[in-house]
Amino acid sequence: MAVFKCKMCGGDLKVIDEANHLAQCESCGTKQTLPNEDDERKANQFNRANHYRRSNEFDRAAEAYAKILDSDPGEAEAYWGIVLCRYGIEYVEDKKTMRRIPTCHRTLTRSILQDPDYQQALACAKPLAKLQYEEEAKEIDRLQKEILALASREDPFDIFISYKETDERSGQRTPDSVLGQDIYNALTKEGYKVFFSRITLESRLGQEYEPIIYAALRSSKVMIAIGTKPEYFESPWVRNEWNRYLGMIEEEPGEKTLIPVYRDMDPYDMPEEFAHLQGLNAANIGFLQDLVHGVEKLVKSGGSAPAAAAASTATVESLLQRAELFLEAGQFDNASQYCERVLDMAPKDYRPYLYQTLCHFKLRNTQELASSAKLVHMNANFQNALRFAPPSKQAELTQIAASAYANAERQYAQILQKREVEIAGKKQHVAELGKQCAPFLKAIQDAEETAKGCFKRLVKLQADNDEIRKEVSKCQEREAPLKKKYTVKRNGRPYCTLDDLSRGRTVGVVFCCVIAVVISLLGAALHVYLGTVLLCVSVCFLWYVWGPTKSNKQRSADVKLYREIEEKIALLSGQIKSNDKEIQTIMDVKKQKESNANQLRTQNGKLLNNYKNVQDDLTVLEKKLAELNQQHDASAAKARELQVI
Repeated sequence: MAVFKCKMCGGDLKVIDEANHLAQCESCGTKQTLPNEDDERKANQFNRANHYRRSNEFDRAAEAYAKILDSDPGEAEAYWGIVLCRYGIEYVEDKKTMRRIPTCHRTLTRSILQDPDYQQALACAKPLAKLQYEEEAKEIDRLQKEILALASREDPFDIFISYKETDERSGQRTPDSVLGQDIYNALTKEGYKVFFSRITLESRLGQEYEPIIYAALRSSKVMIAIGTKPEYFESPWVRNEWNRYLGMIEEEPGEKTLIPVYRDMDPYDMPEEFAHLQGLNAANIGFLQDLVHGVEKLVKSGGSAPAAAAASTATVESLLQRAELFLEAGQFDNASQYCERVLDMAPKDYRPYLYQTLCHFKLRNTQELASSAKLVHMNANFQNALRFAPPSKQAELTQIAASAYANAERQYAQILQKREVEIAGKKQHVAELGKQCAPFLKAIQDAEETAKGCFKRLVKLQADNDEIRKEVSKCQEREAPLKKKYTVKRNGRPYCTLDDLSRGRTVGVVFCCVIAVVISLLGAALHVYLGTVLLCVSVCFLWYVWGPTKSNKQRSADVKLYREIEEKIALLSGQIKSNDKEIQTIMDVKKQKESNANQLRTQNGKLLNNYKNVQDDLTVLEKKLAELNQQHDASAAKARELQVI
């Protein structure tokens, strides 16, 4: 699995919601969005772009994000990365809350909420990722407004000196800084208010620099960009300053001028953006006087020097021509940048929106667009082009969209047919594997069903035993008073129990008979036969009469009840033993069936896994087909809305 790095601190990201492309940094704990696809190549591309941005190399980072969009135009995270670069967003740790909060190094007057790349990121994002983008954008917009409010309270500057202060390798002050201070001293002596960070920001320690830098860039009529090495011109902060100033020159034609100052280097090694500007060589004799004199003309006249005429007098038409040339050369990033510059000057001109559409689809002209199979009418820039185009051009654009849509429909039909063939093949494969797996699956299912039936029977038998034990307890509770009532104790031990009394009357009769026999034998010995016989009869009669007395009847009833209870207890105990035996048998059967099912899975695991994998593949294909049909329906609805079809 690819490892994405935190775009705020560089730590590893842990996925918390894969469906909505959300993750949390294991280092700073920040919740943030992820790219659409999880692969090593894209992870490396994003990690490289985020590294540039965290290093404040916003232009290089923007180029890296743009390359990602070349291969995946629907990547919301790349659009968001370009937005962060455009506004120079750096995330720093708040010492109080320990949270990562945004700081802005490229303040713009246009709200981030109106940025086209931000809107494109929202259009491509998953629902929860979209909410995350909106939350971060609102915070950046609030920060922008604060910076603009602070900048509005700053006193205006006349001149802005852009230079590199320290060499990272040596840690020493650069020659640019020394040269810049000489220029600063010369200009301040003439009464100009000059922004020179070494001195101007020295009194602002502990404050936010961006409002001051933005105010100085916005108010300065002249920028002096100093460089003694090509890499000093290209260092992140220096490039950030002069690049922003060039953008302001385009916004205010004729009001601002950029003067490159170089020394100890070839002027052709200066940035490409300076190619149309006339630079000054600081090594020339009288350089400083010439510079001060030129600045005096510019500041007092409020206009631009001829040397910067190309930058300050750039028109919509010239910028569009440059965009067209870049499109013809296949330099889509440069073409897109020039289109953005045109839109800043003429936001209701349809042509830059059309060219942006070409850049988005990586096409060189409208002929290629018409012959492509792109869903042109779904593109936001193309929709704006239709919106702002004059009626004659609207018909032409509609025809282009209709042609591309027809091609897309043919491509859709081919893809649909291919998908259906794939699905049919997978279904056939599933059916074949199903036939092979059927006996094993049936056997496994039967074993599992039997095991489930055994489990249900076990539960019922255990519940029955619990009920029977409760009934036995009730019987024993009824039996206990009877035992206690008729138990005679002698010396603390039972002497006569209810079991003895239960045999009471029969024992009495037998006892009387024995006595009668003994008396008869004694009478015979004494020859008193008649008396003996009468005595025996009397004893038997008395016992017979004594037996049915009231106390004996109660005793007989208790004995009868006792016997009934004992019989019921014996019956219930027998049921418990029978159930326990059945439970043991069922447990053995259940265990055997589960063992059989596991053995079948083990023996045929490869076949069953293959069957499951093919079923999963079929599900994925059917899902892709449904998504394709859904996209097609949405595209057709939009085409009807725009009258493309």
